[in-house]
Amino acid sequence: MKMMFLLTLFLLITSCSTHRLDTQIEKSDNDLLSGESMLRYSENRLERIEKHKNPLIAAVSHCYQKDYKEGLDQLKQNLKGNIENPAYWNHVGTCYYLSDKLEKAEYYFTLALNTAKKQKRTFSVAENNLGLIQLRLRHYDKALELFKSAEKSGILTPKFNKLQLYLQFGQLTKAKELAFELEKINDKDVDVIVALATIYMLEGNYKVSENFFKRIPEQFLDREDISGSYAIVQYHLGKYEEAKLTLQKGQYTQISTIKNMRKNLKLLIERELERLKEEQDAKRLKTGKRGSRAG
Repeated sequence: MKMMFLLTLFLLITSCSTHRLDTQIEKSDNDLLSGESMLRYSENRLERIEKHKNPLIAAVSHCYQKDYKEGLDQLKQNLKGNIENPAYWNHVGTCYYLSDKLEKAEYYFTLALNTAKKQKRTFSVAENNLGLIQLRLRHYDKALELFKSAEKSGILTPKFNKLQLYLQFGQLTKAKELAFELEKINDKDVDVIVALATIYMLEGNYKVSENFFKRIPEQFLDREDISGSYAIVQYHLGKYEEAKLTLQKGQYTQISTIKNMRKNLKLLIERELERLKEEQDAKRLKTGKRGSRAG
């Protein structure tokens, strides 16, 4: 895939500005969007991008590492010669978006789109990113409209964003169709596999869901969202000890919805384990009485 590094992708569940999932991926093989977005890049991958021959890409990599001032300073140094470059304004918008300055981000994404329009060009990157702004503002219909428009160019990120949106609103048929479409392109992408596992979990097809979770590389299984969902599937399959261990291995989370889910699931698992223990104790006691003989 041609390396673009132009898009800013946010998984839907990371839209909370205070706490975001750690979705870093070390190997590009596990990253469907490797050529379109740096959002899931690990620190090692981002550090390599700092030395990229394109100064704009090198600059924005600092923003992905939360060094927003350095990134913006480097972009300002490259303003000359880039005023009519839509990608330049998109990178500026990306830095502001990553730092949660949504009004400025929207301004620069719009500037990128308008700059392209003046040149009678489409710029799906900016459309996608404006969709993310609408997503953060909870204007879901507008976000979906922008993602649909952006995907016409053939890039994958808007499709990925649509998938997350469909999942959030329980449109499982549409989500499944899109997830399998993306899986055909890269069947090792962590979040695409998670999406498929989640879809089957929500449909109540826990065995199929478990099979998808088993495809996820071990180093990702302790991710706060993945471990919680996987434990739910194991619980419904009656694998209570495994579910308990999966939760124990899961990363600590500050995301309240995930935290509450894990807390409630832990109680349910403990209740089932206690029930099984009581049944086993009663069975042993009953067997012992049968086997006893008067002296």
